Amino acid sequence: MILSRIRRAIISTTLTSRDLQINEALKKTKNAIAIGLIITFLAIGLINPQNKLLQENISKIEGIIYDLRLNATLPDTPRKSSHNIFIVDIDEKALEEVGRWPWSRATISRMVEQLKEAGVVVVGFDVVFSEPEINPVDTLIDADALNHLSKSKLAELRLKLDADTQFAQTIADYDVVLGGLLQHDKSVDVGTLKPSPIVMLDPKAVRISSMHFAGKVANVEVLQEAAISQGFFNSVPDVDGAIRRAALVFEHNGVLYPSLSIEIARVYELADEVFVETKPSEGFEGAHDISAIKFGTKRRIKTDSFGRVLIPYRGGQKSFPYYSATDILHGRIAPELLEGGVALVGTSAVGIADLRKPQSVFNTQGLKYTPMWLRVCLIPSCLSTVRYFGKVP
Repeated sequence: MILSRIRRAIISTTLTSRDLQINEALKKTKNAIAIGLIITFLAIGLINPQNKLLQENISKIEGIIYDLRLNATLPDTPRKSSHNIFIVDIDEKALEEVGRWPWSRATISRMVEQLKEAGVVVVGFDVVFSEPEINPVDTLIDADALNHLSKSKLAELRLKLDADTQFAQTIADYDVVLGGLLQHDKSVDVGTLKPSPIVMLDPKAVRISSMHFAGKVANVEVLQEAAISQGFFNSVPDVDGAIRRAALVFEHNGVLYPSLSIEIARVYELADEVFVETKPSEGFEGAHDISAIKFGTKRRIKTDSFGRVLIPYRGGQKSFPYYSATDILHGRIAPELLEGGVALVGTSAVGIADLRKPQSVFNTQGLKYTPMWLRVCLIPSCLSTVRYFGKVP
């Protein structure tokens, strides 16, 4: 099995080189390809199917070959999407102008209002609002500064100044998808979840191969109930730590939930459900593997048995439009640049964002990306009828 995996990787590289344009690009990295092939042949001579360490090394070699192909075939200019998809970045500029993170939910609410007024269709959040914001009225009560007010007046004032309530009212009348993070530790149980929109096409598919998590960090109830849905943004690193794949669905306590990217795409398409295709697992009676994800009228995305796809990289980190969150807040971005678009709100600020290496150390571009950028790469491919996803080895 390991030999066949290596052979497929080598053959796929050879087949790709038949295209003249790609062949020219491969010449630029011929030394790296030669090194990768030498390592591959050395590994073939040492094959031991029972050796776990060796199997991991084979996976790393497959990753290196994939990275070489990807670097050689990435277009000089990013692929254009027929959809206006952009990032609202809580960057260093935003922190300097607005203040340190976390911002008040009232500020976030004003930013969403600006996006709504500009005609943005869907807003997704690559952050989690897992704790309630402290109400300033409660702080003043604790300091005995409001003893002169009646209980009814205090209740009225508390509701008026409650930032979570303001934010909830803003997103309740808008297509906003909140983010969440799943955890392996079952003792981590923060926030609430809305019912999942995922439907199994085969009702008999109960035992499913999937990315399983026992714990969760989700949003506070008042926000989650107001939002149209939630999606999870867990990364799926390979054995060498590189991020080449993304899971479109995750399992939590026996229920499948969508990723943030697939959920944003579903809401944009006005689809009510996400359908999961499965097939019987080979050698495991009663078990099923995921084969595809479907939503809308023409959206069918082939996946591996765990519901994963290769991330369709488009180029460098600025392959999508980036707008600083402070520029959105202060109305500095022309509305025509935002109208009809899909906004992913996240952060690239140092100390908040988590820089990830999407490819192996053989990455000739030497680029690093925020996980937010990796997730936004998936959205146009989820919305396109053209298949941009590569086949997962």
